[in-house]
Amino acid sequence: SGNWSTGSTWVGGTAPGSTDNAVIQDGHQVTLTAGGSGTTINDLTIESGGIVNAGVRRMTIDGNFIVDGTYTSAFSSGKDLDFFGDTLGGVGTIAINSSNSSFIFGADAEILTGSLITVSGNVSLDNAVTVTNFGSFSATGDIDGQNNSSSVWTNDNGSLVEASALLMNTGILNASAADNTVTYNAQA
Repeated sequence: SGNWSTGSTWVGGTAPGSTDNAVIQDGHQVTLTAGGSGTTINDLTIESGGIVNAGVRRMTIDGNFIVDGTYTSAFSSGKDLDFFGDTLGGVGTIAINSSNSSFIFGADAEILTGSLITVSGNVSLDNAVTVTNFGSFSATGDIDGQNNSSSVWTNDNGSLVEASALLMNTGILNASAADNTVTYNAQA
């Protein structure tokens, strides 16, 4: 536990760099302290009981993101969480507590089978991004794209997507696979 940028927080005594992989273990809380553009990591795994507290900092994940614990921005002035990896999984919570910020899919990604991801806040798909959902993914805000023709959400067999507000108002929603479920509570 401790600050992200403090070496003693980490096994091995060195804070992870932008091309490293990090694991937040059960019972540990790591707080982002980098200013400006924020913190960048390759793979990030948050184990059950682990917490990443971004505060008012922005984070970028360029590799796999497995969240069995909690990622939280914890403040109404929290920043975006940018995900440029290709695999999202786990049974945890991503809390983006600002109505002006989002969990952003910046690259094509798959949500793993067996995943149960809850996002407290909004979710955004960048231009030319396809998210393929094989698990269960819900958001307390919008799940929306940036482009009408190139932001694509695809629900695969047996998957679930749920938005408490708009669902792909901008972009394409593919939900023709067998036994998939789509729930949303707002219209454009």
